[in-house]
Amino acid sequence: MGGQSPRPNWWTRAAGVQMVVIRLIALVLLAVGLLEWAELIGAVELHKVAFFSLNLQAQAAELFFAVADLVAAVGLWLMAGWGTVVWLTAAAIRICRHTVFASTYGWSPIETALDVGAIVLFLLLMVLVRRERRIDSVRQRESRRSLGTD
Repeated sequence: MGGQSPRPNWWTRAAGVQMVVIRLIALVLLAVGLLEWAELIGAVELHKVAFFSLNLQAQAAELFFAVADLVAAVGLWLMAGWGTVVWLTAAAIRICRHTVFASTYGWSPIETALDVGAIVLFLLLMVLVRRERRIDSVRQRESRRSLGTD
């Protein structure tokens, strides 16, 4: 390996950090989804209004997020592409719900900021992972050329 620095371990690599962040998002979504279901069945009261006293649009939204958050949590934990799609779709809908449709569903700046922050972090890590892979492929090509195997 003459002259090359040793390859860093998985934690210092962008892909390892991305995996940890995705799994943390999955755990948060799992907890949120379970809390949403607990509220739907009446086991806990997170909002001032009971589920069955909400209007039909709010009930539909609550049901959607209760299902979508749990499905996204499982998909993200498994690192499956569909999990990312479900999570990003639910997060985008949640952001629209609390901004564009704030008059119907209420304004939630903390929830919106958390969703936007998680999406930005995810996209940043995705760019870093792709950059890291591109650099690795260039290094491998250069290594093959220097060895004369190309």
